[in-house]
Amino acid sequence: MSPRKGPNSPLADAVDLLPKTSSMSEREVAGSERNGTIELLRVVSACGIIWFHSEATPFRRIGFAGLVFFLIVSVLFQKRSAERSRGSIFFSKRASRLLVPWAAWFVIYGLLNLGTGKPFFRYTSGFFADLLCGPWIGLWFLPFSFVTACLVYGLINSLRLPRLPIQFFTWAALSLLTLGAVSWSRASSSPAAPWAQWLQAAPSIPIGFAFACAAEDLAKSRTVLSLFQASVLVACILLYFLDPGIAICYGLGSALVTIGLVFKSRLSPPVGRLSALCLGVYLIHGAVMSAFKIVPWVTQHYLPWFILTTLVSFIAIALLRRMPWAQSIC
Repeated sequence: MSPRKGPNSPLADAVDLLPKTSSMSEREVAGSERNGTIELLRVVSACGIIWFHSEATPFRRIGFAGLVFFLIVSVLFQKRSAERSRGSIFFSKRASRLLVPWAAWFVIYGLLNLGTGKPFFRYTSGFFADLLCGPWIGLWFLPFSFVTACLVYGLINSLRLPRLPIQFFTWAALSLLTLGAVSWSRASSSPAAPWAQWLQAAPSIPIGFAFACAAEDLAKSRTVLSLFQASVLVACILLYFLDPGIAICYGLGSALVTIGLVFKSRLSPPVGRLSALCLGVYLIHGAVMSAFKIVPWVTQHYLPWFILTTLVSFIAIALLRRMPWAQSIC
């Protein structure tokens, strides 16, 4: 069964982590039924990730909530797509949108490392870990997202929970349990990259499923969404004393998802254009940030470093996406 389309279908709201095609006109962007609030929060979250990766910035953990937002939203809409897509379509689309950019930027960052006298792999902890981590630590996100997509599709096609409320309460309970288990694991051990990042991202999977179930009929589920969000916040408050990192990024990241779902708005063309750049901004900002290290004054002051990195990253991706050969990797 092919994905159902149309202005009122659930897929019309779907927001991938990946940019839309550059051939989409302003009228098509504005006229689509994509959730403008979610798209705006994607832009904010991309800036938050840059803030997190900037050195010496205050409240860096708040910035990581942007990546948690991306992870949860990705699972939410992967679930909807998996329910309506054939396996061949589902996996080929995610391979082209996740693995192709990962391979391209794997090479780009590897060459940048070698060109600046650094080792190709900067976080060596075994061949398989190096492959998943890549020459730049931020690349862990793409293979993780592809594995998550495979897991989502497998769960959707193997688990047949009888009623939507049962599905929601099952995933809500697993969300809270996973948050606790990951917090305990992180407090008692320190895995190497990228397993540390994968572990931190793991709660996004059940949380994304719970949000997807709660949002099936948004007109009737605002209260359910709010109650689920409240339970996640309470869990994060309790877990703060065990693992502040998990508590802050998931408390804030899940709150952004709730805001995006409850306060849905029409997508404006400027927000649509910026949100289409977010994956590319995520992929390029590490190189842009490092490039500014040749200007000591910039890197000695975190605010100019953050602002310049953000502006140059968005501008660079906007220019790259005008080139047909670059559209598939950013």
